[in-house]
Amino acid sequence: MKPADKLCILIFDEMSLKANITYNESKDLVVGFVNNGRETKPEFADHAQVFMIRGLLRKYKQPVAYTFAQAATKGPELALQIKTIIENLQETGFNVVATVCDQGTNNRNALNLLLNETRVHILRSGQEVREETKLIIINDKKIVPLYDPPHLLKGIRNNLLEKNLRYTSDNIEKTAKWNHIKQLHEENPAYKGIRLVPKLSDSHVDPMRTKMKVKFASQVFSRTVSSTMGYLADFNFLTCSEHKDKLISKKDIDSDEDVMQCKAKKYFKRCFKRKN
Repeated sequence: MKPADKLCILIFDEMSLKANITYNESKDLVVGFVNNGRETKPEFADHAQVFMIRGLLRKYKQPVAYTFAQAATKGPELALQIKTIIENLQETGFNVVATVCDQGTNNRNALNLLLNETRVHILRSGQEVREETKLIIINDKKIVPLYDPPHLLKGIRNNLLEKNLRYTSDNIEKTAKWNHIKQLHEENPAYKGIRLVPKLSDSHVDPMRTKMKVKFASQVFSRTVSSTMGYLADFNFLTCSEHKDKLISKKDIDSDEDVMQCKAKKYFKRCFKRKN
């Protein structure tokens, strides 16, 4: 592989398992216990942590490691696993330039531990730590910790359920409220029996049962919902029409295209050009 083809991103996520033990006859081993890759503990595993690399410039995906834990993998243990896997990937020639995960508590704790470790390393080397530079350094290689963009949409939706979002767009201070979405759903606008927002359902407006589903969050912030809401507000068909300049809009939410529309790949391509 060319050096540019070895640029990759480490992706990791956790999934729930049904606790069970089985006997692996070929390896003469009983599996189903907690195993972090270094040791096996006499505890039933009910979660699996999976690590996968994805090529940055070349299209490939490859699972590289998995571990078993009881309950979720804690932050310190996860940080150690991330560091060990990156070091092993570097030894094989891969260049890990970023990590991607969701905003789970343990994931954030693990990344913060690695970031703090990097700050200590920089201070010990006599350099200045810049607050705007939040990178993980392993074997003198800089790694950017990223959060999964679809889950950022879900995070915005979950916060809107309990709080109002104040932001500035076109030099105008606006306030997005979840009540705007509820009013649109209750109005159920239609033309000759054809619903204008057919995908907006009870599961979108009251997402407690489907709170973990990313698709419901992304559909709420769709252009169809935004444009329909704005159009009805202009003609005073919504009770919140007096605040039509403050209605929630996907255009405002995804104005940072590098985050919401996954443009990071194009950014990295500009930084790491292929050598002909």
